[in-house]
Amino acid sequence: MLLVPSKLDEGFPYVIREGLAAGTCILASDVGGINELLTHKTNAVLFQKNNIMDFIEKMCCLIENNDKRNAYAYNGYNVQFSKESKRYSELVQDLTN
Repeated sequence: MLLVPSKLDEGFPYVIREGLAAGTCILASDVGGINELLTHKTNAVLFQKNNIMDFIEKMCCLIENNDKRNAYAYNGYNVQFSKESKRYSELVQDLTN
């Protein structure tokens, strides 16, 4: 599980993208940049920034539920792989045209 307890907006969260590409379940703060890349309860779990109780509750839920962790990791990997594949395909097309 990748934990990203950021208090500030993230411009382009590379660590999260790497976590998605690695098929890792992600628990992250619901802040700008992160919440544009992740969808709560689809490919990650987001918690309210500066809310330790929300963080603890969601982390415990993920620790106790292996199926949810695996589903979020799987969905995250598939979404990230799809986006990256499309991006590289467009890049190759641009270079060959």
